[in-house]
Amino acid sequence: MVRGGPGTVRVAVLEWGRVKTVAEILLLVNDEPFRDLVAACLPSHTLTVIKSPGEVPETLAQGRYALAIITNLGVSPFAAVDAVPADRACPVLFLTGLMSGRIKRDCLSKGIAYRMVPIELASLSQELRIALDEAVL
Repeated sequence: MVRGGPGTVRVAVLEWGRVKTVAEILLLVNDEPFRDLVAACLPSHTLTVIKSPGEVPETLAQGRYALAIITNLGVSPFAAVDAVPADRACPVLFLTGLMSGRIKRDCLSKGIAYRMVPIELASLSQELRIALDEAVL
C-alpha cells in the first residue's frame, strides 16, 4: 500500500527497549514485487521509494535518511552504484543479483555494503535489520 505520496510506504513506530524509533529509509528499486518485499521486512519505518538512479544524489543530499538501500532490480547495477555519492550522511546497502569486479571495487571504494539476491525472506529481513541497527548506532 502506498500512502502519503508516490514514494512513501507505511509509517509506524518500532520499539527497541524503551526507545521508540522510526527510521527514514531510502529505497532505489524499479520492481514492485521486490519493493513490497522490502516494505514487508521494514513495516515500522518510513520507506521512500525512488525508481531512477538519477534521483539518488539529490535525495541523499537531503540528509534525512538513516539508511539507503539500492538495488539492481529494474535498474542497471552499474548505474545504481555510480549514483551513490562517496560523501554522504548515511550508510548504503546494495542488494544485487549481479556482482562484477568493477561493481565490487566501486562498492568498496564508496563504503557500500552489498548482499546478493535472490535471498530467503528470513535472511533478507535479518540483513535489513542488521544494516538498520548499524545505521542508527
